[in-house]
Amino acid sequence: MDKLQIVVLGGAGHVGLPLSVQLVNVGFEVTIFDVNTSVMDKISNGEFPFLEERGTENLLLAISTGKLHCTSDPEVISNASTIISVIGTPVDDHSNPNPDSMRRTFRPLMKYFKNGQLLILRSTVYPGVTLSIEKFFAESNIEIEIANAPERILEGKAFLELSKIPQIIGARHTNIHNRVVTIFSKFSPSTILCTPEEAEMAKLFSNAWRYSKFAIANELFMIAKSAGLNFQKIREVMKSGYERSSDIPLPGFAAGPCLPKDTIQLSTFAYSDFKMGQAALSINEGMPAFIVREIERFYPISEMVVGIFGMGFKPGSDDIRDSLSYKLRKILQFKSKEVICCDPLIHDDRLTDPTTLINSVDLILLTTISKNEFIDNYREILKNRTNVMIMNLWNF
Repeated sequence: MDKLQIVVLGGAGHVGLPLSVQLVNVGFEVTIFDVNTSVMDKISNGEFPFLEERGTENLLLAISTGKLHCTSDPEVISNASTIISVIGTPVDDHSNPNPDSMRRTFRPLMKYFKNGQLLILRSTVYPGVTLSIEKFFAESNIEIEIANAPERILEGKAFLELSKIPQIIGARHTNIHNRVVTIFSKFSPSTILCTPEEAEMAKLFSNAWRYSKFAIANELFMIAKSAGLNFQKIREVMKSGYERSSDIPLPGFAAGPCLPKDTIQLSTFAYSDFKMGQAALSINEGMPAFIVREIERFYPISEMVVGIFGMGFKPGSDDIRDSLSYKLRKILQFKSKEVICCDPLIHDDRLTDPTTLINSVDLILLTTISKNEFIDNYREILKNRTNVMIMNLWNF
């Protein structure tokens, strides 16, 4: 293993692919191991399989070096000096994390691991999972070094942030820290050294903190709306010339594959005694129902065809994982005459195109797009629908 060869397990997804490409473009030989062969084919052909700013240009650059490889053959693990796992701890439909899922993932792969390899856990894991994996390999008589180095990028901005954000490296020994630093220092401005447990908690705390901030903004938004006041105006009054209120987020759907899941994991770890986290979950997950109640105050939606424009979990995203727009759709399917949904960024058989939506509905709800942007993009179509109502959910 004189030559540093990196294998990224589950590397065709939102965390693994940008990292794999970045590593190649700073000089490493990287093989993506993933069982999703259709996505792997796209990657091999230079097609970035999801929206990522500068994704295609960076992928094509990586392919041109001849150092990026894709495979679904686990044998490739045997030839690597470093394995980076981007497989995290899942949370089931009943909000229960499964800390043992990592062992189950590695179990069929154990025969390919060799003594002396470095294993980096990159995705968010339940507290204590790194220690559990260390014990798992020790019980299997495989002497490898393990670190926890959680990703911290904003989805869709990976290639803008990987080179700007310090990398957290959690390990038990200096030599493990040094091995990981050798890799990450090639693109990161700095590294932060700590224990695996501190690294695990730092990632969960960060996401729970962000999720709670969004929840506070959303609850203040609901209070303002219930009082008949304009939250956006109040927010600007708060922030104007006053630094201590400058970080209040905009209201909106706080969702996606990370923030709610990590808040749930932290709450479970705290034996359901994470009161702020539980409150944040209640507030953020309750936003679709609040929106529908507010609309019902002004419109007879039971007699209306309602359109939802924007189905990603956040603006500009083609990722629908845990998107609250789909929860809003489900409520409106019960409350309204009919619901029609659209998002030009998303491929989903349940969605229609913008022209059909605009020409078919009485009310358009804008979830992850601003009213000005929507009107600018579809002004010509809207000219024929002078009686359609457009509602920006975050500024009614």
